[in-house]
Amino acid sequence: MIHIKVGNTIFTIPENSSQDLSMTKIDWLAERFYETRDEKYINTLIQIVSKYVQKVANSFCKNTENVKELSQELKIDLLRLLRGWKPKKGMRFNYLMKTQFYHFSCNFIKGLKTPLVDIDQVQEHLLINDCGFVKKLETKDLVEKLTKNVDNKTKAVIEVMLKGITNYEQIGRELSITGMAVRNRIKKCKPILKKLMEEKYV
Repeated sequence: MIHIKVGNTIFTIPENSSQDLSMTKIDWLAERFYETRDEKYINTLIQIVSKYVQKVANSFCKNTENVKELSQELKIDLLRLLRGWKPKKGMRFNYLMKTQFYHFSCNFIKGLKTPLVDIDQVQEHLLINDCGFVKKLETKDLVEKLTKNVDNKTKAVIEVMLKGITNYEQIGRELSITGMAVRNRIKKCKPILKKLMEEKYV
């Protein structure tokens, strides 16, 4: 179980073994805000998200001032996203948040006179590492396009990951293959996903 303090109250929520504890907290807080519209849940969520926001900003920008500006803009956009969000079966809020952060950041650096980092490098960092890229497949058509471009065994790996399981060894147990085999199949998805993301968003 996970303990989370909101205002002066401590809540106990179920732990989700398939994702980071902070993301489980974020999902719970987003749902509670949707149900109650109580600003205290937003305040707590912003505190938890701050470290992730900083990580994203540092991935996209090298200049300190730009990192600071992007971090602030991401937090503002998060508020907009949260206030308009409605729970949807099979789609956790943290997945939507990460996707929005990525696209917002891409647009941010495109607006600068000189790109500060290589977008392909950032895309690899945010979409490929730790199986995170599947969490970016928030639209049905993108999922369908990816699965049509891979073999059946790789498709099976993606389908397991879409259930929220992101650990290589755990995915391997689900499919009776090794964690290394899972890793290799994910690597094969990299150029395909990159091309699809460019076609859809760039």
